[in-house]
Amino acid sequence: MSALFRASRDRCRRLVVDAVETSVTSVRGFSRVTSSIVHRSSLSDEQRRRVDRSETLESAFMRSDARPSDGRVSGRGRAHGRSFSTSTSETSDDQTSGRVVDLADDALSSTLPESASVKALVTAFDFVSASGEGGDGKKRSASAAAATTRRLLSRASDETLRAAIDSHRRVDVRGSRGSGKSVALARLVMRARADGWIVAYVPDGLELTRFSYFSKSAKEGCEGLWETPDCAMRVLKHIANVANEEALKSITVQGVIVKDNSVQKKGKGQSAPADEVKAKDMNLFDYAIAGSNDPEIAVDCAITVLDELRTLAKRGDHKVMFVVDQYNALFGPSDMHEVTGPRSRKNIPAKSLRMARAVIDVVDSALGDDAKHVAVTAACESVGVSKANTAASRPHESNVTIAVDTPRFSTEEITDLLREFKRVGIVSAVIDERTVQAMKALTGGNPVEIRNLASTLLR
Repeated sequence: MSALFRASRDRCRRLVVDAVETSVTSVRGFSRVTSSIVHRSSLSDEQRRRVDRSETLESAFMRSDARPSDGRVSGRGRAHGRSFSTSTSETSDDQTSGRVVDLADDALSSTLPESASVKALVTAFDFVSASGEGGDGKKRSASAAAATTRRLLSRASDETLRAAIDSHRRVDVRGSRGSGKSVALARLVMRARADGWIVAYVPDGLELTRFSYFSKSAKEGCEGLWETPDCAMRVLKHIANVANEEALKSITVQGVIVKDNSVQKKGKGQSAPADEVKAKDMNLFDYAIAGSNDPEIAVDCAITVLDELRTLAKRGDHKVMFVVDQYNALFGPSDMHEVTGPRSRKNIPAKSLRMARAVIDVVDSALGDDAKHVAVTAACESVGVSKANTAASRPHESNVTIAVDTPRFSTEEITDLLREFKRVGIVSAVIDERTVQAMKALTGGNPVEIRNLASTLLR
């Protein structure tokens, strides 16, 4: 790294911190003027939120005022129970709180084979710098670099979510955009499968509403619904994986219609043999695999698999859980349109798609009196669904439902995350109280923003 680049980086870092402290000073003045002129009860909701945020920022930076010019902290600071030494240098570069957990590749492949489909996890796992350098500036071997790419921060909300599925059948995970809902769901799936649960996991509910061939359903009782075989094939691939293979092979479905690939196809102009498509008995895993490769039976196969899993839970043979991320996407529009005239067409709502409707029915059935399965969902704020439709995706309050909040990162969690980033070489700056508080003020505790900002300003 050249001296000019280091000087530019340090100057940029100082400008950002100074700008944050200047803005906080202005916010403090706004808070005091507002509180002295207008009574809080007369403020609008938006004004009240601004005052609350200003007071939060003021308390967060109160300990940053009395600092000697050399950057050393006066006295001993404490942020939410975390102590910082009187020097800006850390006691140990490898110091972490012990809440950053390692995920072995074999454990990940057996408990979360869908990890490549979880966009939030792909980002969270990418902890290694492009240069492969560690926090000490030394080059790491390929094996050491690979070992650091599978690490997650264990949070208190993870334990709350894990306890919720033992006491409630319908769990709704809530939180602001970027608070870590998708990572929390993925971690719940991993832990549940390790405990013996059968988990049907849809990591992206939006994939049930787009990128599929579609046609009007000709099935009896499905008037007005649309078939989306590509969406059904994606769902089956999520269910028929190595994590569920043993349990699904223990379930037999009778009289299912599948193609017999062993029959040799006839040439052009010759009729196909009568036994090319036939009904037979097979285990649920093989049936799901067959459906995931055949668009003609994919939708019927996926619905059958979901129904069989519900029946399995009722028998009490296994604990079954359905987890759907971006669940509110199933209550909004799809990317498909119906032609209504020579020059007109209308959007097909996601609830009019037979596969999406089946997933909604499975989730809603967890509220039934005879239900034994658990349904866990989370809404996404960035999928283009209105607030009204997102509210419609929320479960009604009852004794079997619970809402679990996933808050943004606290000061303590930001400290753990930045120290982990430094350990693996993403950042090289000193992680002290002032850095943590500045990062908290700049990002609001959003983990994605923390990573992006840290990799830029703290290099």
